[in-house]
Amino acid sequence: MLELDSISMLYHLGAQEVRAVDSVSLSVPQGEYLRIVGASGSGKSTLLNLIAGMERPTEGRILTPEGDLTVMNRKQAAKWRARSIGMVFQAFHLVPHRTALMNVELGLLFHGVGRKERLQRAGEILEKLGLGDRLNHRPADLSGGEQQRVALARALVKQPALLLADEPTGNLDRDNAREIETLLGRLNSEGLTVLLVTHDATLGEQHAGRTVRMEYGRMTAMGSATASV
Repeated sequence: MLELDSISMLYHLGAQEVRAVDSVSLSVPQGEYLRIVGASGSGKSTLLNLIAGMERPTEGRILTPEGDLTVMNRKQAAKWRARSIGMVFQAFHLVPHRTALMNVELGLLFHGVGRKERLQRAGEILEKLGLGDRLNHRPADLSGGEQQRVALARALVKQPALLLADEPTGNLDRDNAREIETLLGRLNSEGLTVLLVTHDATLGEQHAGRTVRMEYGRMTAMGSATASV
């Protein structure tokens, strides 16, 4: 469902050229669970931003079922992101004065879905993620793990084809991190394509079908300096 063809993202800091992503080629079949492991600053988050169409690569192509993302205008890229991409981050990005149900409902606000159906679908996905008894709780009344599940529900409520998870357990303790890890594995087993980036070499290890490593913007197979991905 996704093909990255020699994409690079270059920045200039004065006279210095920085390759945040450097000639990355990668195929992501539908239904895969792919882990990208790397240290902070290795280019992982930049890569996700490129896949989501929030940034445009300096070089290369990103092929999607809707066409080449790199030649889409801003409006077309936003439609790709809205229709096909769910995103969850290290920070929960929940609206503090809204309940869990209302936060998840926001994931459908710009999709032409009526309020009654938005609330119904939000409640159903929260129930599926084990938060059926937390619908009317605000973020301050939820644990860190519960807040991340609300954020995940918001990403999933629009039924995306691809979930991009950017360090989703970075703000969680070990027990809650493993809970999110197990949840991502279950969602993938139900058919969701998952692309997880993490600095934790063990996170998602039991569930992912494939793991690649990023170092200094370049991608290699896990445990290999030069293997093709």
